[in-house]
Amino acid sequence: MPNNVGTIIFWIVFIIFIIISILMYLIIRGADLCKSEQDRIDETEEESRILSEKYNNGGKFYE
Repeated sequence: MPNNVGTIIFWIVFIIFIIISILMYLIIRGADLCKSEQDRIDETEEESRILSEKYNNGGKFYE
């Protein structure tokens, strides 16, 4: 009987470990996707700022 209890506890801990590993992977992957999306947003904002400055200067572009 004690041998079966040890085996059951082992499998429960093993399954919990696998679930935590999968969740950590998904969280890290999601953070990477958010960062790359934020980089694209920053580039778009920079381009729009440059175009806005060009337009507001009457077509004269000063960097």
